[in-house]
Amino acid sequence: MHRSDAQLLVALHKGSEQAARELWSRHSGSMLALARALLCDAAAGEDAVQQVFCRVLSLDRRTLAQVSDARAWLAQLVRREAINQIRAQRRRAAREGRTQAREHPPTAGHPTPAMPADAELRQAVDLLPRRLREIIVLKHVCGLTFDQISVTLGLSRNTAAGRHRQALRALRDALGERDPETEEVEHA
Repeated sequence: MHRSDAQLLVALHKGSEQAARELWSRHSGSMLALARALLCDAAAGEDAVQQVFCRVLSLDRRTLAQVSDARAWLAQLVRREAINQIRAQRRRAAREGRTQAREHPPTAGHPTPAMPADAELRQAVDLLPRRLREIIVLKHVCGLTFDQISVTLGLSRNTAAGRHRQALRALRDALGERDPETEEVEHA
């Protein structure tokens, strides 16, 4: 029997380990991808997702019963945790006397001609500003709809769709591809 996410959350609150495992298997992959993309660090991403799932285990039944879309809700929690980790890292860096914490890994740079296409795409996504990078990850890695993305990010659906278009244009520019929308206008 296939249980809905809402049923899994209720069972989770009642202490069902099977429900916890099933919820983890359904959503951990996309949530890990989101956290890794936001934090630009696989280990920190895993920590963020584990923190969120541990926090979910301790929530009361009323909070869990109010969740209407578990995937969007979990993405929202993971995003908040990732942002908290980024802020903590910046505060730590400031305390240690560094002038500015880097948002991107030190190895991020311009793609080389010999770089495989998927690595080049991954690097182009990593170099996007966070507000655009998270839209791409939520849409194309996590598989969220624009309605779910709007809930996750606290934006209107139209703003989420607009940022998605902006992110795709930025990726096309970074990868040296022509924008089909622009191409149609030029040929008209």
